[in-house]
Amino acid sequence: MAVRFSPEMVGVQFHPEADPEGMRTHFAKEKTRKKVIQSYGEKKYLKMMDHLDDTDNIKLTHNVLLPEFIQESLNSLRPEFDFIAD
Repeated sequence: MAVRFSPEMVGVQFHPEADPEGMRTHFAKEKTRKKVIQSYGEKKYLKMMDHLDDTDNIKLTHNVLLPEFIQESLNSLRPEFDFIAD
């Protein structure tokens, strides 16, 4: 979910910079793993780790949703440049 505060500023509820490999590394750290398991249980932790491979979620957000969102935002701010994402 995103909220536009002004034409130049958008706030997002997720971490668009996240990628599956970085998230896996972060949540595999002993301190982080223990904290998640303590707060939510081992079953939830394992499900979350498996979820990182789900192409319908974090990879889609990182590889498709985020670039298209940025492109659309830039084009709405400066349509004369017609920004195109690679």
